[in-house]
Amino acid sequence: MTEDRKKDMMMGCLVGLAVGDAYGTTYEFKNRSKMPSVEELPNEIVGGGPFNLKPGDWTDDTSMALCLAESIIENGWDTDDQMRRYIKWWQEGYNSVTGECFDIGGATRKALSWYNMTEGNEYVKDTQAAGNGVLMRLAAVPMFLNDKEDCVFTLSACAYQSSMTHPSSQSTECSMLMGAIINNILNGERDKTKIVSFELLDENSKQMYKELYEKYGCHENGRIESIKKVEYAGVDVDKISGDGYCVCTLEAALWAFLSTDNFKDGLKKVVALGDDTDTTGAVYGQIAGAYYGLSQIPWRDKITWSEKIHEIAEKIYELNKSNKNE
Repeated sequence: MTEDRKKDMMMGCLVGLAVGDAYGTTYEFKNRSKMPSVEELPNEIVGGGPFNLKPGDWTDDTSMALCLAESIIENGWDTDDQMRRYIKWWQEGYNSVTGECFDIGGATRKALSWYNMTEGNEYVKDTQAAGNGVLMRLAAVPMFLNDKEDCVFTLSACAYQSSMTHPSSQSTECSMLMGAIINNILNGERDKTKIVSFELLDENSKQMYKELYEKYGCHENGRIESIKKVEYAGVDVDKISGDGYCVCTLEAALWAFLSTDNFKDGLKKVVALGDDTDTTGAVYGQIAGAYYGLSQIPWRDKITWSEKIHEIAEKIYELNKSNKNE
């Protein structure tokens, strides 16, 4: 893989997140029965939705992703700084397209409130917080830590990111799986079935996965085991959900990714599921954006703060490159 191609893929991960978010927010919270069909969905980002956003505007998914990415660029791996930026977004509208926090999940609000109240001494202990709030912001982690040899550091950081706001075993394991999948893509694997397969992990990464599984109190979950076995591939749409449960979100994004051959068609397919459309779009956008690359993402220059997001994505790429050269 050429360096230009690697850069295209890595930048596509973050930009794809924002594009998926901006496209999906139009239909956020809309029941599937009231959604347009895949064929009826627009071929452009139209805005609107529950927050009456302008075309190209995005929601909390991209705001938190930018907070995380900027923290990594400016401070390396500093989880207190990450949390402080999330809190600044929540309380002051930092990294929000409207200048205020207009969309925040209940679990995220509770986690930020607790961290703020304890002056950074404790993360929230609500182990039932199994929403998709950690998946939606994750892009910069596998981008920054991508390593051809293994994904030990990516797995560890993804699990820790979940513990900060969504400490449930389901969110933790889904975060690890998503990080490993993006790592597989950025390492150059093109066979989609292999990309999403748990078996593609090397032995060191499998051992780390096992240790983190035990450390964070994970336990066997039938739906997650099904994702590991890629049992969702080719199933009827009625068996796929677009709701905010982390397992459903990851499954829906991967289902759309496997069943299409370009960014736009997969994005339409996952958004047509309805419900938490901005986040299913953002999660799909990270995976598909990395796979197809920045150059193949439609509307990449139509999103709000496009230049800034492209610049941040490029800086993360440069950080990863420099770390490998040290």
